[in-house]
Parts: sequence; C-alpha cells; structure tokens
Amino acid sequence: MYTTLTELRKVHPSEDEILIQYLIPATCKAAAVLGMVRNSHGNLFQIDELFFLIYSCVSAHNQQHILVMCAAAFYLIENYPLDVGPEFSAGIIQMCGVMVSGSDESTPSIIYHCVLRGLERLLLSEQLSRLDSESLVKLSVDRVNVQSPHRAMAALGLMLTCMYTGKEKVSPSRSTDANPAAPDSESVIVAMERVSKLNSFPCLYVLSLFLLKIFLQVFQTLHTTGQSSMVRDWVMLSLSNFTQRTPVAMAMWSLSCFFVSASTSQWISAILPHIISRMGKLEQVDVNIFCLVAMDFYRHQIDEELDRRAFQSVFEVVASPGTPYHRLLTCLQNVHKVTAC
Repeated sequence: MYTTLTELRKVHPSEDEILIQYLIPATCKAAAVLGMVRNSHGNLFQIDELFFLIYSCVSAHNQQHILVMCAAAFYLIENYPLDVGPEFSAGIIQMCGVMVSGSDESTPSIIYHCVLRGLERLLLSEQLSRLDSESLVKLSVDRVNVQSPHRAMAALGLMLTCMYTGKEKVSPSRSTDANPAAPDSESVIVAMERVSKLNSFPCLYVLSLFLLKIFLQVFQTLHTTGQSSMVRDWVMLSLSNFTQRTPVAMAMWSLSCFFVSASTSQWISAILPHIISRMGKLEQVDVNIFCLVAMDFYRHQIDEELDRRAFQSVFEVVASPGTPYHRLLTCLQNVHKVTAC
C-alpha cells in the first residue's frame, strides 16, 4: 500500500487538493504500519536464525554424548559383565531398542549404525543372557522391514549375527533355566520369522555369485599378468564338472558365467550382469547367449586343434537333441564348415 500511495503522489499534480488531503494521511499510516511490521519480523528472523545455530550446536553435542555413552556401556558389558550385573545389561539393551526403533528424524543414522554394531559385538562376545539375545532377535526382525535400505541392511547384519552366534556363556551372576533344552513356543515363532525373512536369499544363489566373483578376479589377474594359457587350461579341466550339473538350466547358466569370466573381450564381459539376472532360466535368449560366449572362448582362446577336439568331446557326451549342448555342437560344426570353405 505504501508503494501504491507514493506512486499516486508522484503521478498526480500537487494542485489536486482533494486527492492530496486523503493521500497524505494514508501514506503516513502505511509508513507507520510498515515500520512496525519490519521491526517485528526482523526480530523474528533473528530469533529463527539464533534458534537454528543453538539447535545445531546442541544436536551435535547430544549426538557425541550419546555415542560416548553407548561406547562406554558396550565396553562395560563386554569386559566387566560381573561388575555391571544383568540388570545393567538388560537396561542398556532396552534403551538401545528404543533408540533404533525411533524415526529417522529422532535417531540419526550415525547413532543407529553405532548402536547396531555395538549390539553385534555384544552378541559375539557371548556376554548376554538368553532373554537379552532373544530381544535382539525380535528387534532385528522388526528393523529389517524398514523402508530405508541402509538401515534395513544394518538390521540384517544384526539378525545374521543373532542366528550364527554360539550359546551364551553361563556366568555365576546369570540365572539358568531349569530345562534349557526345551524350546518354548515364542522361540519357535521367532525362529520361523527369521527363516521367512531369509527366503529371499537362497544359499545356492549367494554361493554361485560368490564363486563367480572369485573366478572373475582370478581370471582377470591371470590375463593381466600374461598367463592366459592357465585360464584356458583351467576352463578346459572344469568343463565336465559343469556339464554334469543338474538341472540343465543351472549348468548352462554356470557355464555362461564361466566363459564370460574367462573372456578377454570387453563386449562379452559387458553382458555378465544380464547373464546373472537370468539365473535358472532356459529360454531361447539364454541358449543364444550360452552359444555366443562358448563360441567366443572356442575361437579366441583355444589355439591347438587337439584342445578344440577335447572341447567339443566334452559336450558330445551330454548333447542330447533339444538341449543347449546340442545347439552348441551345431554352432561348432558350422564354424568348421566355414573354416573349411
């Protein structure tokens, strides 16, 4: 309003006394109100900035304080379990459960991961009672389902630690059950929940990817150091082991990954992620990829005719009509025909 009134004062002549007698008081009122708003808002802005500075300092100090207290508590439980007692351990476990169960805003990521790593260390030290260990199992199963992938993976590490740690150490200060061999229904339910959560991580899939990574790194190292002949001999000696694997889809997938790992072509190596995603499938595209990578190895890494015959004989043993091995033999025969021509 102040801007509008001042513009009117500029564009209208001073002889317009009727407009001037209303324009001057209105401009004064607008200027007075504007000054009050500026003063109040300026103070509010300063208070807001001051609150942000104070809150950031307090928040950083609180995080550091929590980390130090958690580290001290974990150290006491791990190294002086008899001195602190089971009540102290149970209280710390309960407090940690409250912290990691909070929202992302209430529990910063650094505290979340610190608490979970500390709980894993306590489990590995075997200084927790059975009840404390079971409470950590429930906590880890609950936190695996969070939306944040980083927090879910941290909880998964705690859950795996709960599953694979040994029996607790029996200390004089810990009370033992009358019949520890008799499982209760709650423990059975928790165990079933753990198994159901891990159904998406088949052992065969994890082991296959682990071995594939090892083969890939070893073969790349051998190629880099000029020992490609060792890679060729390794593949030739291992072919029969792969062809005898069942089912055929997994055998073909394993051979495809094996040939790609041994390949020196960057184009062949680039399709490895796609081959990994096709694990256990036996569609036409999978057969085509298998023949492609096998032919690449046959053409570029086998120089001696005796080795080529040995390569072909391995697949002749298992090449029944309709199988990927029969299709590969057909491709090999076509290569020999083209070479002869």
